[in-house]
Amino acid sequence: MPSSWSPSLRFELQFTGENINLWGEKLNTALTRVDTAIAGWLVKPLTGSTSLSAVNDGPDEARAAMIRFTGALTEPATVSIPAVSKAYLIWNAADRVVTLTTARCATAVSTVITRSRDAIIAAVSRKSRAPVFAGAKLIALCSDSRRAA
Repeated sequence: MPSSWSPSLRFELQFTGENINLWGEKLNTALTRVDTAIAGWLVKPLTGSTSLSAVNDGPDEARAAMIRFTGALTEPATVSIPAVSKAYLIWNAADRVVTLTTARCATAVSTVITRSRDAIIAAVSRKSRAPVFAGAKLIALCSDSRRAA
């Protein structure tokens, strides 16, 4: 049976006995991706609307824990994030409004992050409770209980 991929962060899940004599390299790759998912920054220059890349075996923008949007936009931009449970710290350093959107729910949900602002984004499942962070603005995309501190 071949490797499979974890649904939210797209880590490789090796099948028992697979990749004999290659596990060290594979493990280092996985740990690098875990590091990015927990504490990694992505600087994403925007020239217009886009989607964060989310691939199983390769560079993956959506895996980063923190994202800084930059760019000299001529109009507001929309950034689509994958439809999986994931928290992000977002910093909008672009010179226009950035709208984040996800198809996590039955209908697409989006939130606007104004210029020079930051937010904690939680793309959570409809059945989970949105967390509350003291002193920070929390935006929960697609949660049954939307709360902001």
